[in-house]
Amino acid sequence: MKPKHRNRAKRQWNRSAVAYLRKSPAMMKMPLSMSCMPHLQRKNGPSLQKQKLSKPFEALENIVGRRISHGWKEANEPVTHWKAIILDQLPTYPSLYLLKYDGIDCVYGLELHSDERILNLKILRNNVPFPQVTDTHLSNTIVGRAVKHTFMDTNGSKKDWNGMVLEEVPIMKTWFYITYKKDPVLYIYHLLDDYLEGNLHITPECPPVEVTLELGRDSLEGKRVQYNKKDGTQEIGKIICQVPNKPSVYFIKFDNDFHIYVYDLKKNGPSLQKQKLSKPFEALENIVGRRISHGWKEANEPVTHWKAIILDQLPTYPSLYLLKYDGIDCVYGLELHSDERILNLKILPNNVPFPQVTDTHLSNTIVGRAVKHTFMGTNGSKNDWNGMVLEEVPIMKTWFYITYKKDPVLYIYHLLDDYLEGNLHIMPGSKEEWSCVVPDEVQTITTCFYIVNENDPVLDSLEGKRVQYNKKDGTQEIGKIICQVPNKPSVYFIKFDNDFHIYVYDLKKNGPSLQKQKLSKPFEALANIVGRRISHGWKEANEPVTHWKAIILDQLPTYPSLYLLKYDGIDCVYGLELHSDERILNLKILPNNMPFPQLTDTHLSNTIVGRAVKHTFMGTNGSKKDWNGMVLEEVPIMKTWFYITYKKDPVLYIYHLLDDYLEGNLHIMPGSKEEFSGVVPGRDSLEGKRVQYNKKDGTQEIGKIICQVPNKPSVYFIKFDNDFHIYVYDLVKIC
Repeated sequence: MKPKHRNRAKRQWNRSAVAYLRKSPAMMKMPLSMSCMPHLQRKNGPSLQKQKLSKPFEALENIVGRRISHGWKEANEPVTHWKAIILDQLPTYPSLYLLKYDGIDCVYGLELHSDERILNLKILRNNVPFPQVTDTHLSNTIVGRAVKHTFMDTNGSKKDWNGMVLEEVPIMKTWFYITYKKDPVLYIYHLLDDYLEGNLHITPECPPVEVTLELGRDSLEGKRVQYNKKDGTQEIGKIICQVPNKPSVYFIKFDNDFHIYVYDLKKNGPSLQKQKLSKPFEALENIVGRRISHGWKEANEPVTHWKAIILDQLPTYPSLYLLKYDGIDCVYGLELHSDERILNLKILPNNVPFPQVTDTHLSNTIVGRAVKHTFMGTNGSKNDWNGMVLEEVPIMKTWFYITYKKDPVLYIYHLLDDYLEGNLHIMPGSKEEWSCVVPDEVQTITTCFYIVNENDPVLDSLEGKRVQYNKKDGTQEIGKIICQVPNKPSVYFIKFDNDFHIYVYDLKKNGPSLQKQKLSKPFEALANIVGRRISHGWKEANEPVTHWKAIILDQLPTYPSLYLLKYDGIDCVYGLELHSDERILNLKILPNNMPFPQLTDTHLSNTIVGRAVKHTFMGTNGSKKDWNGMVLEEVPIMKTWFYITYKKDPVLYIYHLLDDYLEGNLHIMPGSKEEFSGVVPGRDSLEGKRVQYNKKDGTQEIGKIICQVPNKPSVYFIKFDNDFHIYVYDLVKIC
C-alpha cells in the first residue's frame, strides 16, 4: 500500500517539479495621464482602516504548523498545484521549511519565500487539529528503534521495509519521522497505528538505544558536506539537524534536491548502507586543490564540457571559487554550488601532484616585480606583454598569479620556467618603483599601476567591500573586492557581478586606477550611489524590454541590498535590489546633473510633517478629487520633497507638498497632531523583523519591516516579497 503509493507520488513530483525556472511578477507601469496623482484603483490594503483586520501582522515563525497551497512551474512543464502542511523551520537553515504534501509520505525541504519555481504561495486557514499522544510509554517504545515496517501492495501482497524510527514530529505527536535502509530519505507516518495493527515490528536484536555520541557535543549541525557517490561523483549539501535520540544520525539537505536525507555520520562507522560507501562524507573546505568537471549551459547555446582545478576559496566571498580551466590561462571566479549555468558538477579523484618550489630565492626574485613576458605566436613571432607578478598560487608553488597592462585580469603561469628560459624579464628598477621615484622608461611600461611606497603603513584593507567602477563611456560596473595582494597592499582582486573573470586594480586612496590618463575616479563606495540618477532596462518574462530612469532616494541599514527609487513620471516609491534583480538589464549610474534645493522654511516643513491631511488632485477632466492621508517625513536627500501615504492606497508616495500646501491643495485635518502619539522612536522597534500579513481572503503576504517613521514611531515601511511597492502601516499594539 504505502511504499507503492509513496514511490509513485515521488516520481510524479520529480517529473513535474525538478528543473529550474525563474518567475517574476510584472512591474506595474503607471499611465502618463496618472503621473500627477496616485493610482485610483490598486490593491485593497488595510493600514489606516483598522476596522477591517483584527490581527493583520504576525511573526513569520508562526507559519510552522500552517497549511499552504502553491503552484509549481518546472521549466517548460505545465503548472501543477499542491497543498501541504509546514512541519518545521530549523535554526541551522532558517529559509528552509520542512513540508508534508497531501498524498505524499516523504518530507520535502523547500525555501518557500525564494524558490522561483513556487508560484502564488498562499497560507491557508488552520482547519486540521493536531491530536496529542495519550500513551507516551507506547511512543517511547518505538522511538530510536530499528524496525521492520510492513506495507500492503495494491495487489494485496505484503512487503517489508527495514528502517529506523527517528522521533515524533514536534507539531503532530501522533506522527513520526522514519527512514529506511533501501531509501534513506525522511518519511512521516502514523506509526502508533501501524504498531498496534501489527504492521510495525521492533527488530529484537537491536538494543533500545545505541547512543555513541553525546547530543550537542561536536555537533555537525550547520556544516556543509560533500557526499562521495559510488560512480565517483559528488553531491554537496548541508547538515540541518541532529536526531536527539540518535546523536550520530543527521538530516541532510543536498543542493538541487528537495528530499531530506538521513545518514549516520559516526566518525568510526559508515552510513546507513554500510556495504556500499567507505567515506561517504567529507568537509567542503577540502575541495580546494581538487579537480572538477562540469557542463555549461548558456541561454540557448549548446552545452559545453569543462575540466578545472580549484585554486582557492576566499573568506571574503565563501561561495566563490577561483578556478583554472584546462587549456585556459586566466583565472575564473564562479559560485560552483549555485550558478544555474553549471550542470552535473563532479569532483574528480586527485591524480595531479603539486610540486613545491625548491628555489625560494628565485621565487622571491620575481614576486612583486614589473616584468616583460614574452609569448610565441602561432606564426613564430614574439609578442611582449608588460605586467606584474603578484604572488605564488598558494596550493601550487611553481605557478604564479600575474596580470598585464593591456588586460588587467588574473592569469596563472609557470613563470619560473619562463624566467629561466629567458621569456620573463624583470624591468630595470622595478623593485624600487614601489618605494621611490619611477624612471621615465619604467613609468611608460607600468602606467597600469599607481606608485605605492612600500615603507608606508599597510593601507586599511578594502577586502569584502562592494565597489562601483566608472567606465569611460559613462556606465558603471558593480563588484566586490575579494582579496588584497600581500606583496602589494594597495592592489586588490575584484570580482564584478555578471562577469566570471577576476580583475586586478590598484586602489590607493589618493590615486587613480590602472590607466591614469583614462579614469579620474574609477572606484567609489556603493553607499555613494544614494542621490544618484540611474537608467536601466526591465525584462519581464516574455514581455519586451522597457527602459526607465530614476533617482535613488535611500538605502536602508535594515535591508542594505534594497534601494528606494523614484522613477521619472511615477509618484510612488519603488523598492528594488538593483544589483541582484535579474529583471534589471544594463544598469547605468548617470552623471549627477540635478541639484537638490534645500529647505529654507523649516517652520513650514514642521507644520505638515506627521499630520493627517486632505490632498487635492486635479483630474484630467478638470474635476477635483480629495485623498486623505498622512505626511510622514521629508525625503532625506531632497528636503523639498516629502513622503506621504493615503488611506485608500497605503503605499509610499513622494511629492512637493510645500507647493501644494501654499497653493491650497493640501489641508491639515483638525486635531491630527494628537492622533498618533504615545510611542517612543526606537523603543521596541520592529525594524528588520519579517512579518506575515493576513488578508481578508484568507491568504497571506510575507515581507520585512524596513523602516520606522521618526515622527510616527508606530508607523513602519514594509517591503513585501514579490512586490516592489513600499507599504505603510500603523503597527501600534492596540490596533
